[in-house]
Amino acid sequence: MEAVKEAGRARSIGVSNFEVEDLEIILKTAKVKPAINQVEFHPYHQMRDVVDFCRKHGIALGSYSSLSPLTQARPGPADPAYAELAAKHGVSESEVGLRWCIDQDVVAVTTSKNEERLKGYVTKLWDFNLEKDEVERLNALGREKDYQGIAFSKFTESPILMCVAALYRKARMIMG
Repeated sequence: MEAVKEAGRARSIGVSNFEVEDLEIILKTAKVKPAINQVEFHPYHQMRDVVDFCRKHGIALGSYSSLSPLTQARPGPADPAYAELAAKHGVSESEVGLRWCIDQDVVAVTTSKNEERLKGYVTKLWDFNLEKDEVERLNALGREKDYQGIAFSKFTESPILMCVAALYRKARMIMG
Protein backbone atom coordinates (compact mmCIF):
# COMPACT_ATOMS: atom_id res chain seq x y z
CA MET A 1 0.00 0.00 0.00
CA GLU A 2 2.92 2.33 0.61
CA ALA A 3 4.00 1.85 -3.02
CA VAL A 4 0.46 2.71 -4.16
CA LYS A 5 0.55 5.89 -2.08
CA GLU A 6 4.05 6.74 -3.27
CA ALA A 7 2.90 6.33 -6.88
CA GLY A 8 0.16 8.89 -6.22
CA ARG A 9 -2.68 6.37 -6.55
CA ALA A 10 -3.81 6.88 -2.95
CA ARG A 11 -3.81 9.93 -0.69
CA SER A 12 -3.61 7.95 2.51
CA ILE A 13 -3.49 4.44 3.91
CA GLY A 14 -5.95 3.02 6.39
CA VAL A 15 -6.22 -0.20 8.30
CA SER A 16 -9.16 -2.13 9.66
CA ASN A 17 -9.63 -4.15 12.85
CA PHE A 18 -6.11 -3.42 14.09
CA GLU A 19 -5.60 -3.93 17.81
CA VAL A 20 -2.98 -1.98 19.78
CA GLU A 21 -0.26 -4.59 19.23
CA ASP A 22 -0.97 -4.58 15.47
CA LEU A 23 -0.69 -0.80 15.38
CA GLU A 24 2.56 -0.91 17.36
CA ILE A 25 4.05 -3.25 14.74
CA ILE A 26 2.90 -1.00 11.90
CA LEU A 27 4.33 2.10 13.55
CA LYS A 28 7.69 0.34 13.99
CA THR A 29 7.90 -1.06 10.47
CA ALA A 30 5.94 1.13 8.07
CA LYS A 31 7.17 4.25 6.35
CA VAL A 32 3.66 5.71 6.29
CA LYS A 33 1.54 5.89 9.43
CA PRO A 34 -2.06 4.74 8.88
CA ALA A 35 -4.44 7.67 8.58
CA ILE A 36 -7.35 5.71 10.03
CA ASN A 37 -8.16 2.46 11.80
CA GLN A 38 -11.71 1.27 11.20
CA VAL A 39 -13.10 -0.97 13.95
CA GLU A 40 -16.41 -2.21 15.26
CA PHE A 41 -17.34 0.49 17.76
CA HIS A 42 -20.52 0.95 19.77
CA PRO A 43 -21.44 1.10 23.46
CA TYR A 44 -21.23 -2.70 23.79
CA HIS A 45 -17.80 -2.83 22.12
CA GLN A 46 -15.96 0.37 23.07
CA MET A 47 -12.34 -0.71 22.45
CA ARG A 48 -10.98 2.01 24.77
CA ASP A 49 -7.38 0.78 24.51
CA VAL A 50 -7.50 1.11 20.70
CA VAL A 51 -9.27 4.48 20.91
CA ASP A 52 -6.66 5.84 23.33
CA PHE A 53 -3.74 4.47 21.29
CA CYS A 54 -5.05 5.94 18.03
CA ARG A 55 -5.61 9.34 19.62
CA LYS A 56 -2.13 9.33 21.16
CA HIS A 57 -0.56 8.55 17.78
CA GLY A 58 -2.70 10.80 15.57
CA ILE A 59 -4.57 7.98 13.85
CA ALA A 60 -8.23 8.71 13.15
CA LEU A 61 -10.73 6.13 14.31
CA GLY A 62 -13.58 5.01 12.10
CA SER A 63 -16.46 2.85 13.19
CA TYR A 64 -18.59 0.23 11.56
CA SER A 65 -21.55 -1.57 13.11
CA SER A 66 -22.21 1.45 15.29
CA LEU A 67 -25.89 0.63 15.29
CA SER A 68 -25.46 -2.99 16.45
CA PRO A 69 -26.97 -2.26 19.87
CA LEU A 70 -30.15 -1.25 18.06
CA THR A 71 -30.18 -3.79 15.24
CA GLN A 72 -28.45 -6.94 16.48
CA ALA A 73 -27.86 -6.83 20.24
CA ARG A 74 -31.33 -6.19 21.62
CA PRO A 75 -32.42 -6.42 24.31
CA GLY A 76 -29.66 -4.59 26.12
CA PRO A 77 -29.01 -2.27 29.04
CA ALA A 78 -28.73 0.82 26.81
CA ASP A 79 -32.16 0.36 25.17
CA PRO A 80 -34.05 2.76 27.50
CA ALA A 81 -31.31 5.39 27.20
CA TYR A 82 -31.42 5.30 23.39
CA ALA A 83 -35.21 5.79 23.48
CA GLU A 84 -34.99 8.57 26.06
CA LEU A 85 -32.23 10.45 24.24
CA ALA A 86 -34.01 10.11 20.88
CA ALA A 87 -37.18 11.61 22.37
CA LYS A 88 -35.25 14.39 24.12
CA HIS A 89 -33.42 15.45 20.94
CA GLY A 90 -36.28 14.77 18.51
CA VAL A 91 -34.31 12.27 16.44
CA SER A 92 -34.28 8.53 15.86
CA GLU A 93 -32.45 6.06 18.09
CA SER A 94 -30.14 5.34 15.14
CA GLU A 95 -29.24 9.00 14.95
CA VAL A 96 -28.39 8.91 18.66
CA GLY A 97 -26.16 5.89 18.01
CA LEU A 98 -24.27 7.61 15.21
CA ARG A 99 -24.01 10.86 17.17
CA TRP A 100 -22.53 8.88 20.10
CA CYS A 101 -19.61 8.04 17.78
CA ILE A 102 -19.27 11.52 16.31
CA ASP A 103 -19.30 13.18 19.73
CA GLN A 104 -16.29 11.05 20.65
CA ASP A 105 -14.40 12.12 17.49
CA VAL A 106 -14.98 8.76 15.82
CA VAL A 107 -15.93 8.69 12.14
CA ALA A 108 -19.30 6.94 11.96
CA VAL A 109 -19.87 4.74 8.92
CA THR A 110 -23.26 3.24 8.26
CA THR A 111 -25.39 1.95 5.43
CA SER A 112 -29.07 1.73 4.67
CA LYS A 113 -31.27 0.65 1.80
CA ASN A 114 -33.77 3.27 2.94
CA GLU A 115 -33.11 6.56 1.13
CA GLU A 116 -35.17 8.61 3.61
CA ARG A 117 -33.16 7.22 6.53
CA LEU A 118 -29.91 8.17 4.80
CA LYS A 119 -31.23 11.68 4.10
CA GLY A 120 -32.12 11.96 7.79
CA TYR A 121 -28.59 11.01 8.77
CA VAL A 122 -27.15 13.64 6.46
CA THR A 123 -29.37 16.41 7.82
CA LYS A 124 -30.32 15.60 11.42
CA LEU A 125 -26.93 14.38 12.67
CA TRP A 126 -25.55 17.91 12.49
CA ASP A 127 -28.54 19.51 14.22
CA PHE A 128 -27.81 18.13 17.68
CA ASN A 129 -25.02 16.99 19.95
CA LEU A 130 -25.12 14.60 22.86
CA GLU A 131 -24.03 16.24 26.08
CA LYS A 132 -20.94 14.83 27.75
CA ASP A 133 -23.02 13.18 30.49
CA GLU A 134 -25.27 11.58 27.84
CA VAL A 135 -22.27 10.07 26.07
CA GLU A 136 -20.93 8.83 29.40
CA ARG A 137 -24.31 7.36 30.28
CA LEU A 138 -24.27 5.27 27.08
CA ASN A 139 -20.65 4.34 27.79
CA ALA A 140 -21.52 3.16 31.30
CA LEU A 141 -24.58 1.21 30.17
CA GLY A 142 -22.56 -0.28 27.32
CA ARG A 143 -19.98 -1.67 29.72
CA GLU A 144 -22.75 -3.83 31.19
CA LYS A 145 -22.91 -5.94 28.02
CA ASP A 146 -20.24 -7.29 25.69
CA TYR A 147 -21.26 -7.71 22.06
CA GLN A 148 -19.00 -8.06 19.06
CA GLY A 149 -20.91 -8.74 15.90
CA ILE A 150 -19.10 -8.86 12.61
CA ALA A 151 -15.32 -8.75 12.83
CA PHE A 152 -14.24 -12.24 13.80
CA SER A 153 -17.44 -14.06 14.70
CA LYS A 154 -17.39 -16.12 11.49
CA PHE A 155 -13.87 -17.58 11.91
CA THR A 156 -15.11 -20.70 13.67
CA GLU A 157 -17.60 -21.35 10.86
CA SER A 158 -15.17 -21.19 7.92
CA PRO A 159 -12.02 -23.31 7.46
CA ILE A 160 -10.60 -20.68 5.09
CA LEU A 161 -11.13 -17.84 7.58
CA MET A 162 -9.68 -19.99 10.38
CA CYS A 163 -6.57 -20.49 8.21
CA VAL A 164 -6.31 -16.75 7.51
CA ALA A 165 -6.64 -16.05 11.25
CA ALA A 166 -3.90 -18.59 12.04
CA LEU A 167 -1.57 -17.05 9.45
CA TYR A 168 -2.28 -13.59 10.81
CA ARG A 169 -1.48 -14.70 14.38
CA LYS A 170 1.75 -16.38 13.15
CA ALA A 171 2.83 -13.21 11.30
CA ARG A 172 2.19 -11.15 14.43
CA MET A 173 4.36 -13.53 16.48
CA ILE A 174 7.20 -13.35 13.95
CA MET A 175 7.11 -9.55 13.68
CA GLY A 176 7.00 -8.70 17.21
